[in-house]
Amino acid sequence: MRRMWLVLFWMLLMVSPLTAQDLEVRVFQLLNRPAEATVEPVRMVLSPAGTVMPDPRTQTLIVRDHSEALQRVGELLQRLDVPAPLIRLTIGFDSSAGRSGQGAGVAWDPARDRWTVGGGIRQTGVQTGGQQNLLVMSGEEARLIVARDLVEIRPLWTLAREQGLIPPGLVIRQVSTGFMVRPRAVGKQINVEVVPWFSYLGPDGPGDVRFTEAATTLRITEGQTVDLAGSSFQTEASRRAFGLVMGGGGDGSWESARLTLSARIQPDWSK
Repeated sequence: MRRMWLVLFWMLLMVSPLTAQDLEVRVFQLLNRPAEATVEPVRMVLSPAGTVMPDPRTQTLIVRDHSEALQRVGELLQRLDVPAPLIRLTIGFDSSAGRSGQGAGVAWDPARDRWTVGGGIRQTGVQTGGQQNLLVMSGEEARLIVARDLVEIRPLWTLAREQGLIPPGLVIRQVSTGFMVRPRAVGKQINVEVVPWFSYLGPDGPGDVRFTEAATTLRITEGQTVDLAGSSFQTEASRRAFGLVMGGGGDGSWESARLTLSARIQPDWSK
């Protein structure tokens, strides 16, 4: 028995290097689109052993995989690496959060030599803000993350279950929320499709949920700034999905978030 295990051990040692040697490295030169914006589409056609690394300085992709996968990458880039306008999305983020409460009590006032009854409302909070820039090719998709690793996930889980987007017995451990945005240039106007989204970590690995029924399209004149969720509260699904992604309050705490979006066409990716 021991001899058989030794034979199997040496067979594994012999096979492992051969598997690694089967992987090839190829550099793909991009002519029309940024290397960073091409990583995700390429990653989708790689094998589990494949890797892709962008080099923004030379506008190349360094891909390591089996020859069949490298051939798929070449065919994909022939379709993707074509002249198309790039759109720069600027997302502004303002949020506030805190706690509020009220109280009443009886206290002795020595100056007035009497008991006093009082009450009041207390509020404490913080405000934060920031900005994010995304460079997206017209007609393609980008991911805007609003929050990571949320503690309260049941409202999102409930909404996804009601819409049949996740199975009944799924146990979710971590949740991140945001929006999928797909801009498309139409003359001097930019149409941006916005879909509320959240990702989760479950027992079988990561998952992705998109509230397509709550999707909306913002029509933005180039350079204009609009509220990201301003035209989205049209249906119950939209109100709930956008509200959960943007933030809500209750139980003595409050929080709110406001996202603004501006877009402009940028034909030259190098700027």
